[in-house]
Amino acid sequence: QVNEALCQDNENAMFVTAFFGAYDPASGRLAYANAGHPPPLLLRAGGGTAWLAGTGGTAFGVVEGLAYQENTTELAAGDLLLIYSDGVTEAQDAQGRAFGTERLAALFEQPCASGPEEAIARVREALRDFVGAAEPFDDITCMALQRQGSEEAT
Repeated sequence: QVNEALCQDNENAMFVTAFFGAYDPASGRLAYANAGHPPPLLLRAGGGTAWLAGTGGTAFGVVEGLAYQENTTELAAGDLLLIYSDGVTEAQDAQGRAFGTERLAALFEQPCASGPEEAIARVREALRDFVGAAEPFDDITCMALQRQGSEEAT
């Protein structure tokens, strides 16, 4: 419905990327769909990172009549999911180099001991150091979700 509404009277070819997730903190199950948004980064509690598998969705407002597929993943206790806008990976330094996905993943070679706040702080600090005085050209947004245990999440 969102895609259809955004396709109407869209003479300027504006589009919106979106990531939608429904999370069950009791089971750790995350059902999600992606409409052209960067894939979230899953930080495993025991170490290691993985990009959330895609769902093949096109950004909203591009083509009418699209169906969006759902995928699922399970978060184990301590796992953290980092959702971010493309402004994070596309942020550029004074020489025009992009921050990129490799640099983002490298921030989490060591687990985040204090959880979502630390994860977002790492991204903000790394972006500030990387971009320096360069002007941002896109929004920079991050959200983190961590499964605390079998029945609670932050």
